[in-house]
Amino acid sequence: QKIIIFLTDGYSTLGTSYPQHESEDTAGDAMGIVSAQCTNAKNQGITIYTVAFGAAKDGEAMLRDCATSTAHAYVADSAGALVTAFAAIAAKLSTVYLSQ
Repeated sequence: QKIIIFLTDGYSTLGTSYPQHESEDTAGDAMGIVSAQCTNAKNQGITIYTVAFGAAKDGEAMLRDCATSTAHAYVADSAGALVTAFAAIAAKLSTVYLSQ
C-alpha cells in the first residue's frame, strides 16, 4: 500500500509559472494544483494523511479535502500536537496483518 503524509501550513505560493511567481497572485492556481494532485493520488489508490501545522481555516479545509477521509486529516498548532498527530498516524500504519 502506498501512503503520502502531507505536512504543510496550507499556504501555497506555487503557481503555474513557477518559479517566477513572486509578483503574481497565484494562490488560486496553487490551490487548484494541490487539489488536482490529491485527487490524482487518491484515484491511484494512494492513502493520503494530512497534517495542517499552524494553518489558517481555509488551509485546514483544503487539507481535510485532500486527505483520504476526515479520519486521515490532523490539525496541529504546537510541537506537542505535531508529535501527537504523527504518533496517531504511525499507530494506524503499524497494524500487523497475519497471513498463511
